[in-house]
Amino acid sequence: NKSVVDHNQWEELLKLYVRDDGKVDYDGFTKDKAKLEDYLATVAELDFAALDDDDERNALHINAYNAYTILAVVNEVYGKNSSVKNIKGFWDKKKYRLAKRDLTLDEIEKYSRDLDPRVHFAYNCASASCPKLQKFAYTGAKLKEQFNFITKDFLADSERGVS
Repeated sequence: NKSVVDHNQWEELLKLYVRDDGKVDYDGFTKDKAKLEDYLATVAELDFAALDDDDERNALHINAYNAYTILAVVNEVYGKNSSVKNIKGFWDKKKYRLAKRDLTLDEIEKYSRDLDPRVHFAYNCASASCPKLQKFAYTGAKLKEQFNFITKDFLADSERGVS
């Protein structure tokens, strides 16, 4: 019996705390940290094998990566440190729970790399040079359409994309 992941809680937070230009309201995420942690607790214990298909699993990885990155920034960077780059092991040492597996942010992203090259425009590493964080959650059902949108959006972005 295959299933899909409900990312509505994450999307609500994105709509509230991500501006159209991709800038993030970390004050807002800090105030709503419990809701963010609740979403992440849900994705932490999902049954990976029971998910519908590669698109569903890919969307899960993208959303979890972006949500865990926001949580890590709230916990370790915002108001405490000037950049994620100053946090040792931010991407490659610290582990996060996703679908009953403990993975680093690099390992979460690695899952998607070979599935579709446009995935690079979906992952946001909390840096100004990264593709912008979108105001929507990725879903398996809409993933191809979302990838088309974010690719065009990134390439048209004179600050982050092609100039």
